[in-house]
Amino acid sequence: SNTALRMNVSQSSVSRALQKMRTLFSDELLVRTHSGYELTPKASNIKQDINLVINSLEVLVNKQSFTPQTTTSTVRFFGLQPQINTLMPTVISEIRRQAPKMTISIDITAKRHFEALIAGDVHFVLSAHQPPSSDQNLYRMTVAKREFKLLMSREHLLAEQTLSADKLLHCCFGQISLQGEKTLSFEHKFIELGLVDKKNRLSVPVL
Repeated sequence: SNTALRMNVSQSSVSRALQKMRTLFSDELLVRTHSGYELTPKASNIKQDINLVINSLEVLVNKQSFTPQTTTSTVRFFGLQPQINTLMPTVISEIRRQAPKMTISIDITAKRHFEALIAGDVHFVLSAHQPPSSDQNLYRMTVAKREFKLLMSREHLLAEQTLSADKLLHCCFGQISLQGEKTLSFEHKFIELGLVDKKNRLSVPVL
């Protein structure tokens, strides 16, 4: 019923269209689960292909007639709250200046960072992560750098000492993570120094 309302058609029309698509693709496409409705794997692949086609059409149209001052198109961003809060105010101000009628859509739902970009659901991703090696064809650029802050109790044995990688090697770390990573964000620096490897890791963070 929500889909019918969004499309401004009757619920029976949506049901008939879904049935035709199920017949066409020989797949259920949409199945009921304990949490609602979900796309089948085949439907997810079809969705990605459709999004790519739509994006290609948008590019084709905008190449011919894109005028920032008058465009009413939508630009979609994904990012977690820290990146959005830090970077988007400046981006939004610039978009408002150059394209005042453009709609800005921001998704901050926690999920795999590049999933929506690969699927064609968003145009840009703001992330401190790197895409997996299988998705290295994604265009990337550095827009900001971050610094790590190491906090410890004032009673900690290292609190009054000059810190080094060797001294930190056997400490128990913790980090706040919105993605639930099991690897510390700076562990790769210890790997580069040859202090840890896949068998000898830094302590698993408390999330």
